[in-house]
Amino acid sequence: MSDNNKKTYISRRNYIRCHPNEVEIEKYFVSKGYEPVFMEDLNPLEQIKVIRESSDVVCFLGSSIVNLCYGNPETNVTFLTLDSTQDNFVETMTNYYSTVLKDNKMN
Repeated sequence: MSDNNKKTYISRRNYIRCHPNEVEIEKYFVSKGYEPVFMEDLNPLEQIKVIRESSDVVCFLGSSIVNLCYGNPETNVTFLTLDSTQDNFVETMTNYYSTVLKDNKMN
């Protein structure tokens, strides 16, 4: 886990396909100590660095989760979904990324 306990909220505020209440959701997580990050503004190495240095990550289900495979096994990840139809996929991805992180233990 990161030594600085950095909490990261991967914002989709600048995406066309964002949650209708994205601004309010982002404000909520900022109030809980999360730093909003806009992955589209970062190059791939910067994106990986953000994930590697985060102790907690919150993100909507989407392409931004691909970088989680570079995270630390101890990183807490919370997936947000738009509706319950994505719940099975979220569970599958959570199990997959947990396995990848534990198997790789990339340090």
